[in-house]
Amino acid sequence: MLWALFSFAGRMKRLDFLLASLGLAIGHVVLVILALAVTREGMKDPSGYAVRGIIDLALFWPSAAIAAKRGHDRNRPAARSVMLIGLVYGAGVAMGYLFDAGLRSAGGACGLFALVGWVYVFVD
Repeated sequence: MLWALFSFAGRMKRLDFLLASLGLAIGHVVLVILALAVTREGMKDPSGYAVRGIIDLALFWPSAAIAAKRGHDRNRPAARSVMLIGLVYGAGVAMGYLFDAGLRSAGGACGLFALVGWVYVFVD
């Protein structure tokens, strides 16, 4: 199953895609919670943003790889899948910064965009 996390070649069935995505999501949440516990100040501390950014970058490649494989199975180019994952990640990062800056409505809009993007990735 490790080939699924690091290679952009090949295909992936829907169930394998969902299990890999769920595993990455759970791992992402656990790593972020651990990072917040270690920094003690959470995301208010600049080191919290740095740690969160490192976690996001580390998990971007596996997310893009499994999305590209699922795209291959649906006869879609890998670049489309990677671009969609990049937009969703970007919306999530923007949401965090906007909420922290006190711009709740703009942060909520970015969060809604990220949610719709994730739903599209899973359904498509």
